[in-house]
Amino acid sequence: MRRWLTRIALVVAGLSAGALLVEVGMRTAGAVIRARQQQRNYAALREKHDVRVVCLGESTTEGEPGRRSYPEMLEEILNREQLGIRFAVVNKGMSGATTRQLLEMFRWDLDAIDPDVVVAMMGVNDAGRTHAWGSVLEPGRGHWYGEWRLYKLYRFLRSGFGWAPPPPRLVEVQGLPASRQPAEATAEVARPTPPGESAMRRVDAVGRLLAEQRYRRALEAARALRARYPDFDIPLVLEARALRRLGRADEADRLVIAALDAMPGAGAPLYADAALVLAERGDEDQAIAAVREAVARADPRLPHEQIHYRLELARLLDRAGRQDAAVEVYREIAEDVRLGDDVAYQHLIDYLERIGRSEEALAYRRLQRAMRHEYVNPDTRQQYGELAGLAVERGMTLLAVQYPVRRVDGLRRLLAQHREVRFVDNSGFAALVARNGYDAYFIDRFAGDFGHLTELGNCVLATRVAASLAVDWLGADLRPGSRLAAALAGDGCAVPGLADTAGADQPPLHNM
Repeated sequence: MRRWLTRIALVVAGLSAGALLVEVGMRTAGAVIRARQQQRNYAALREKHDVRVVCLGESTTEGEPGRRSYPEMLEEILNREQLGIRFAVVNKGMSGATTRQLLEMFRWDLDAIDPDVVVAMMGVNDAGRTHAWGSVLEPGRGHWYGEWRLYKLYRFLRSGFGWAPPPPRLVEVQGLPASRQPAEATAEVARPTPPGESAMRRVDAVGRLLAEQRYRRALEAARALRARYPDFDIPLVLEARALRRLGRADEADRLVIAALDAMPGAGAPLYADAALVLAERGDEDQAIAAVREAVARADPRLPHEQIHYRLELARLLDRAGRQDAAVEVYREIAEDVRLGDDVAYQHLIDYLERIGRSEEALAYRRLQRAMRHEYVNPDTRQQYGELAGLAVERGMTLLAVQYPVRRVDGLRRLLAQHREVRFVDNSGFAALVARNGYDAYFIDRFAGDFGHLTELGNCVLATRVAASLAVDWLGADLRPGSRLAAALAGDGCAVPGLADTAGADQPPLHNM
């Protein structure tokens, strides 16, 4: 027995020593590779004196028509600082894009652009449920072995060779968790669309006529379409809208109300239109019932459609003095329709504050902040990680930029294992907003706590990114008298003249 125990102890000791040596070797090799890559980066900079910077992001990067984008200002600021290097900044912002789409686009253009630096500010458009930090996203996190390179190699091999089934995912039926999805909705989605694809193309054509203000032509087209598809409600809704544009509102109202009895299989748009007609007539109870029917008939696969009708329902409930019921609808939007989306709580918070229930509003605001800083979308994490790996592989530097007013902590946690990534903290926007007002820096609130940027906001963002590139990447000492150094210490904008617009009249707020 002693002999066997001794042998087992020696085997365990040998395996432990071997694992430790492998771990040390992997860490050392990683450090050497990173150091050599950094040396190659600086050597390349000294040789060509030309740095290509690519800015990845959504509409906040692409910019708004008629306003200079932050990548455009970034190039101007960097080259004016006379850092001994000529900079060329490429704006690869794409409005409405997810991180997955941005990464696919970047891979496509990578060889053509051959960038030295990638500036990424992305993730706000990623849809779907977020998860708390923990075993769901990072197996082993919080355990003594979680940061071991050997453990991460094991998980990589396990995943790559299919040694284990894929991790369990939340089962969702038509965009909602299966446990909360009513059976009737699943049956409704399975019901085929009566008119078919060809009718939808004609519907789009009528919609274009309305958008072009060709109302008489739209009315004729809608009536022709309704004659061809008498059981399809969308042509009738379009006909009513054309009549209203032509000043024939009474005729449109009669058409919509009569259709409710004649078309029992009608969809959500007809019931929503009927609700508006009934509300204008002062029949609030029937209007609420009609819009509830619109919510029930809306496609559960389309969260935006669900939200649109529920917002109308909440508005009618509030107008009828049924505040508790309106609060429940706003809560459904946040917790059912847009599960895990912190922006979805903004309607609920705003309404609670408006009706004087400030303590409840504060509780939801705290939850909203926790979701922004303590939670992460799994797809965002995966794509950011792939971008970081691609940057190392190609010898590029990744500069991860946090959105304005948000803390950088969550972004650092997101990329904690990628030590070569540099970060830009934009939480300082909050102090500027407190001093000069929100409208000086943003034109809307599409993300809840921030929105699309004004030119001044783009300038502040570009200035912070430029400072990070100059100081953290190039190791430059900003000249005390430079515009960049003065901007960081003061108004935050390094483009002459723009800082003076703080507090000036800005374009009106609009929603995304």
